[in-house]
Amino acid sequence: MTQWDHPTFDLDGSGTFVPLEWDPAPVPTSRPSPRWRIISVGAAAVLLLASGAMGWLAYHNDRTAQQWRHLEQAKAAQVAVLSSEIQQANTTTQQVNVQLTQLHSEITSLKSQLSSSTAQNSTLQQQLSNAGTVAGNLQQCIDATKKLNSDANSFTSLFDFGSIDKESKNANQTCQAAESANQGLQSNLQNG
Repeated sequence: MTQWDHPTFDLDGSGTFVPLEWDPAPVPTSRPSPRWRIISVGAAAVLLLASGAMGWLAYHNDRTAQQWRHLEQAKAAQVAVLSSEIQQANTTTQQVNVQLTQLHSEITSLKSQLSSSTAQNSTLQQQLSNAGTVAGNLQQCIDATKKLNSDANSFTSLFDFGSIDKESKNANQTCQAAESANQGLQSNLQNG
């Protein structure tokens, strides 16, 4: 039905007809414009990409942190083992140094006994030979301990562990004292 099909009424008699029924006003559509739809979809896509990137970054950072924790635990275990070995080497070196000092005094005593008694000469010579062998073995022990300390020092130089460094220095001092005592022993054996 069009506007011409409606009944009309002549208001002022001039021949102008006004329709008695008006067409209903057009209902505006509430559809958003295509621009808003594109902006909304774009914003949702950007948010989805950003949250995906943040999730991946969080996962990557967590994996990296776990790798660092495992590496740190492995290095801490190595340092603990080296620290224990250094302490054992220090104890052994100190014991060797005490034994070396005792051997040195025994050799001195044996040398005086050797010069005073010719009847026991062969027995004393054997004891001196044995003492020289023991002293040589002790020197090998000291050399091995020095190598262990050197290896431990080269490893601990990668880290800042003051107590390990202190123990290593103590072991080095003990080894030097043992080496000096052994050199004195060897000299006494040669001069005896």
